[in-house]
Amino acid sequence: MPNKQQSMPAAGRTAKAARRRGYHEQWIDRTLKSRNYNASSLLLTVLGDSVAPLGRAFWLGDFIRLMASLGVNERLVRTAVFRLGKDSWLDSTRAGRQSFYELTQEAYDGFDDAFDRVYSLDDRSGINDWCMIVTSDLSQGGRKRALREFAKAGFARLSPGTYIHPTIDFHSADLQLKKLGIRDHCLLMRAGLHPLNSPQIMKQHLTQWWNLEAIEKDYAAFRNAFEPLFQNLRRLKSISGERAFVMRTILVHDYRQLTIASPQLPTDLLGRSWGGVNARNLVGNLYRLLSDPAAAHVDKVLAKTGGVDSEDRKKAERLKYLSRFGGLI
Repeated sequence: MPNKQQSMPAAGRTAKAARRRGYHEQWIDRTLKSRNYNASSLLLTVLGDSVAPLGRAFWLGDFIRLMASLGVNERLVRTAVFRLGKDSWLDSTRAGRQSFYELTQEAYDGFDDAFDRVYSLDDRSGINDWCMIVTSDLSQGGRKRALREFAKAGFARLSPGTYIHPTIDFHSADLQLKKLGIRDHCLLMRAGLHPLNSPQIMKQHLTQWWNLEAIEKDYAAFRNAFEPLFQNLRRLKSISGERAFVMRTILVHDYRQLTIASPQLPTDLLGRSWGGVNARNLVGNLYRLLSDPAAAHVDKVLAKTGGVDSEDRKKAERLKYLSRFGGLI
């Protein structure tokens, strides 16, 4: 007996395939319109996720065209690139009337720190290597600013002037304190939960320090947004490179924002059903699905390069890219 796929008329199969293709196109349009992304933040995601793996310079005109796929106009791109140059994240050179840009070592290091948690499928959140910040002699305005910014970065407030985070690396914490202008008023310390504590009492304190219910809801909303997209795409035989790039950028951008606001708390305390585990697995599966066409599109659009590129740099960044999510090949 023929199966459904075999018995379905050719016209029906064509219509079904068209609906599948149309779903992710509508998803892109709907998401870009509803999210109203900050252009500078989205540009940083593109640089870290898509441009850094190339390990080479790029022409500004090509980069403007790449960002146009995400609805970011030329003026916003030029403004953001200029600011990144001022902040020593981009070096510029000119060839005639064309401007070429290349990520600095500071930028590569910054992206490695910022995206490390995004690309890992491992549970990095043990109980013995937490970052603690103790503040002293801050002005009232400084205390309010620290409380606000630490909360946005996923820190929990243990007591007035004392904050803790389970996964942020100390280099990133140090940079954040310097950006806030309060580094001289803060003590960085290493902390942990002693294994002599029972899992019950440790989980009780985690619940007091972080709003786990709200974090779980954020993870659920993320899965609800991206799971149907994954199920649709995995049935397609091919995906447009440009659309794959847009979807991959949105995926990484949204997940990174989620991991910043929602620290990766210990799975051995919260259980394998914790929403962060399922979200992390979904991101890895969807990223692998989009990886090849998205990377090919970026490489094609940013094909024009200026100056002499470092082969060692390109090889190193390529290897880091291929190691994302436990291996893309």
